[in-house]
Amino acid sequence: MQRRRFNTEEAVRHILALLGGAVATALVSGIYGSSLVLEALVFFGATIATGYFLGLYRAAPDIELVGGDVEHMIGRRVRVMESINPRGKILYHSELWTAISDTPIEADEWAEIVAVKGKTVTVKRWGS
Repeated sequence: MQRRRFNTEEAVRHILALLGGAVATALVSGIYGSSLVLEALVFFGATIATGYFLGLYRAAPDIELVGGDVEHMIGRRVRVMESINPRGKILYHSELWTAISDTPIEADEWAEIVAVKGKTVTVKRWGS
């Protein structure tokens, strides 16, 4: 099983969603009085609504990176996280990417990015 890395941006959005729920609960409680059931419903509803607003619960689109977006990636040295034979995973800027290679590359070895197409990178063994 692959360990998931801590994502600060995602954590901040979760905290903001919880704060949105807390603020909505405080407002409703102040206006309508205290009812535990009402406060719980408002808290969970507002937290989920704020989470949707912040984009927490949406599936990330499979974006096609083009032109200038990928030029900076070419030639970069990356760590192979899951053996590539012919597909595997590499770590680039704290993000896992699907990688393909003509030659097998073992996990924990270094590779070089030679091409990018969408969310898949083509790599070769570092130094070859």
